[in-house]
Amino acid sequence: MSCLAVQYDGYIATDEWPFVAGGDPTPEQFDLIRHLINAEQLGIQMVRDGVIAGEVVRKIRDYFAENGLTRYDLYPPIHGNGLAEAESPYPDEHTRTLSRKAWA
Repeated sequence: MSCLAVQYDGYIATDEWPFVAGGDPTPEQFDLIRHLINAEQLGIQMVRDGVIAGEVVRKIRDYFAENGLTRYDLYPPIHGNGLAEAESPYPDEHTRTLSRKAWA
């Protein structure tokens, strides 16, 4: 996993990207990375003005569960969007906060 934390005007956003070092991925590694990318795309498609943040989290968590990947789901999506790297609040499936255009 590679992580980049960018700070601008007092705000820090993180971006992580999985990869396999030292050779081609095994079929299992390739499959896991494919699922991570699919889950990210689900979230990106949902995040728009007025969507409840918990719905985005649930959609991604459901995708992991449907594909037997719940044990690898360590951090909630949409974290790392604050004044410090990986700062709370961490939206979970119960979060009722509406997303804003700034997320998109």
